[in-house]
Amino acid sequence: MGGSALFRGRALQVSTDTLMQRYWAAGAPVFVASTEANCWPPEIGPWCESMGLRAPPRFPNKWVNSGGYIGRAGVVAKWLQDTVAHLNNANQPDSWLPASCHVSKDDQGLLGCPFIFGNRYDLGLDYESNFFYSLMWMREPLSQVGGAGA
Repeated sequence: MGGSALFRGRALQVSTDTLMQRYWAAGAPVFVASTEANCWPPEIGPWCESMGLRAPPRFPNKWVNSGGYIGRAGVVAKWLQDTVAHLNNANQPDSWLPASCHVSKDDQGLLGCPFIFGNRYDLGLDYESNFFYSLMWMREPLSQVGGAGA
């Protein structure tokens, strides 16, 4: 990796090697987050609905899910820095968090809200679960694929 990519995830996912292969194959996107079926937290709900996001029809997940993200270290670090400063009531003048986002203290709200208002972090959504698989509102049963190391 050489410090060029930073990733985190709580969602069900593939091995680190597979995740990085997919990341590089996708053109090393700036910042991509997993998705879910709900707009969360409630304080950003009205803004989500006004956006009218359209996910591919076979996927119920169309909203930002902060449970898994991958991206370029500098951009992810900037989002984390802005988020921590906001949570500590120490917003900086160079913060990319729009003022509208200051209503939220939830990590998902602090990732979803900037996506709605200008998307300065250049966040993309992993609608097709190329990087992360969200179990939220999953409609299909899980089955193990491959060996223990898969």
